[in-house]
Amino acid sequence: MRLYSRTHDVSCGIDLHARTMYLCVLDRAGQTLRSESAGKLGGSRGRKQGNVHLKWAFSEAAVLLLRNNPRAQKLHSRLVARFGKARALSVLAHKLGRAVFHMQKRQQPFDAERFYREA
Repeated sequence: MRLYSRTHDVSCGIDLHARTMYLCVLDRAGQTLRSESAGKLGGSRGRKQGNVHLKWAFSEAAVLLLRNNPRAQKLHSRLVARFGKARALSVLAHKLGRAVFHMQKRQQPFDAERFYREA
């Protein structure tokens, strides 16, 4: 019989303060790395990063872009099939934001061919 004798930088335990049973994985400092309940992993919380005002502005710009632009509508329909309606609008707004960033960085005008081509 061989005994397991390796040491690790993490510890496992059961969180007794929760209403349901959680398996917590802790590092040496006692910080939770991830927790598990019913086979689902929970981990670090997502942080809200970025400027919410810019997100709003580019979302509005994406809606206005879709109004009378058949190429943008075609791109949006492909994104809707891939991501769903709400997420597709966010993806389009993010694509617009990246385009504006690179236009400012490179001091170049908007290139529609590059914007609408498939990746």
